[in-house]
Amino acid sequence: MPPINPFNLFNPFNPFNPFPPLPELIGDAPLPSSTDHPAEAGSAARAGARAERKRVLVVRLDAIGDWILCRNALHALRRSERFADTHWTILGNPAWRGLAEAFDKDLADEWFWVERRGDLFRKGYENLLPRAVWHHRVAKAQARLREKLTAGRYDIVLSLQPSRDPLLDELVAGLAPEVVGVRANGLDSSMYTRLLDPGPEPFVFLQNRALVSALAGEPCDVPLSLDIPDPPAKKNRVLFFTGASHWTRRWPRRRWRELARRLPEGLEGLAKSVSS
Repeated sequence: MPPINPFNLFNPFNPFNPFPPLPELIGDAPLPSSTDHPAEAGSAARAGARAERKRVLVVRLDAIGDWILCRNALHALRRSERFADTHWTILGNPAWRGLAEAFDKDLADEWFWVERRGDLFRKGYENLLPRAVWHHRVAKAQARLREKLTAGRYDIVLSLQPSRDPLLDELVAGLAPEVVGVRANGLDSSMYTRLLDPGPEPFVFLQNRALVSALAGEPCDVPLSLDIPDPPAKKNRVLFFTGASHWTRRWPRRRWRELARRLPEGLEGLAKSVSS
C-alpha cells in the first residue's frame, strides 16, 4: 500500500480537507450499553436472555417534510395489534426533533438523534467525486453508530423510508433477526429479511399508509391531517413552509404571496422558511 500523502486535499487528517466532520449520535440519553448479545442471535435466544417486550428500532433519518408525511402512519402502526405491546426506539433526524418532542412523545419509548452531516455533503458532490473519496468519511462514524445500535438488542428493525439510501441499507444490515425495508429497483436488498411494496401511489403519504398496513397485517386508519392535539394558537392560521432541501422543490416567493392573498377571509397566513 503506498504511503499516505499528508498534503493530499482529500486526506482526512489534512486541516484543509473539504469534507465536514463525521456524523455523530446526539441525544439526551445513551443507547443501551450492554454488548454481550450479538444482533444476529435468534429470537428464541433473545427471549431467554431477557423477559421483556419485543424491541423495535424505527429508522427515520429523512427530512422534516418526510416526517410530517409519515408520523400519522407510525402512530397507526404502533396502535396495531402486532405492535401494541412492543418497546419502540426511534432513530431520527434532529431537523424535526422539536416537532416530534412537542407532538409525538407518546409514539416511542426512546428517542435518539443522529446528525448526518457527512451524508448531506455526499448528496451535493456524489456526482463529482468517486465513491471511495467520500465514503471513508462516513464509514468510521457508521461503525461507531452500528456498535451502539447492536447493543440495543433489537428484535425488529423498520427502515420504511420510501427513498432508499445505500448508506442506510449498510447501517441496518444484521441489526436484528427481522429487518424490514422498502422494495427499490436496482438496489441490493440482501440485508433485508422482508421487503414491502409502497404501491403505485405517487403521494408519499399514501405510500406510508400502504407500508404500515402491510406490516400490521391489517388496514391501518391513517388520517390525512396533522392530527396535532391542543394547538397553541386559537386563531385560524395557515402555516407556509416556503423552502425545501432541493432547489427543484422550492416554489418562487411570488407564488407564496399570491397564495396568501387568496386565503379566505378570517385566515391568517404565516410563513416559515426551511430552505437550506
